[in-house]
Amino acid sequence: MPPDPAFRGDPYRPLKRVLDRHPLTETVRYRPSVAEKRYLEATVAPERVDDVVGPDPPLVTVRWSRQPPYDEYRVDFADPNVDFHCGWHRDDDHPEYGPLHLQYDHPGLDDPVYEAATVEPTTPPRILWELLARLFEDVVPELVAPLYG
Repeated sequence: MPPDPAFRGDPYRPLKRVLDRHPLTETVRYRPSVAEKRYLEATVAPERVDDVVGPDPPLVTVRWSRQPPYDEYRVDFADPNVDFHCGWHRDDDHPEYGPLHLQYDHPGLDDPVYEAATVEPTTPPRILWELLARLFEDVVPELVAPLYG
């Protein structure tokens, strides 16, 4: 069961469980350590992702801050085989795109691309699951797979 939305403690334990359970992620670690949980890092199992075939496993990193009035978070994906990076960021960095935006970049682009985004879930675990679904169902097949061509 996800934590109560009003809970303002450490969000990483339930987020780690999401990454541990997801069928396309493996080797989930607290970074820099279990004692200093600043973010989570999970490797993507390349053999489980049909469209990604590089020798180096892509990474998913999750940073979450439970600061009122709303959570700030970054859910990032990086594929070192094609120098692709994307992420959903809920922060004040790009207010012109609203509170949540997707950004991505790779060597074939002149500038990074930014797009406004929204999510319906309201708890950190459900938000993460939703963003992982978008990543592996939309972003990887549409934006990463063509770079391997």
